[in-house]
Amino acid sequence: IEFSEAFDISPTGQVLAVIARIEESNSTVTKNLAIYRKDDSKYKLYQIIQSPNDIEDWGSQVSVAPNGLSIAVSAPKTTVNKLNQGAVYIYKQVNGQFVLDLENKQGQIITSPTSELSELFGYKIALTGENLVVTSLNGDQQIPTTFDTFSQKIQESKYVNDNLSTRNSVETTFDQNFTQFVNANIDSGMVYVYEDIQ
Repeated sequence: IEFSEAFDISPTGQVLAVIARIEESNSTVTKNLAIYRKDDSKYKLYQIIQSPNDIEDWGSQVSVAPNGLSIAVSAPKTTVNKLNQGAVYIYKQVNGQFVLDLENKQGQIITSPTSELSELFGYKIALTGENLVVTSLNGDQQIPTTFDTFSQKIQESKYVNDNLSTRNSVETTFDQNFTQFVNANIDSGMVYVYEDIQ
């Protein structure tokens, strides 16, 4: 048993989440999420969650929400649509237990919006208040550059590209009244921020 391969604790210290890697005598590897709660001055084991479908990479990272009501667990080498695309599993506390019940919308499995091969989505994760921050180690950055949006600068404006100036009425090559190019940095890494809208 490799205890505390990854761990996190809520800011109040009330919830401790620990990933334990267990290797059986036949070399089968499983991972469990052990959840502890503070009781007086000691932590007591509260719940054990097994990795879904024995995903070996599940549990690379774990993050406890500041309020202690959600836990995120990453699996960056999990194959979802593409090999090693990655996924993040969100467990929600329901009636005192952390669950991943997709049918009743209690918890969620989040995958990359780009669905790339070997993206490693979930390489690092953090639950921060109402947001989940997920890094994608090999994600592609797409940086748009837009110009020709505005044609007449007004006196109060320091820049041509603002909402106070007159929008360009001349149709450009792409018929959107502006020109845009996208610079793609392949496999340079990405950071995604998801908002909890419940």
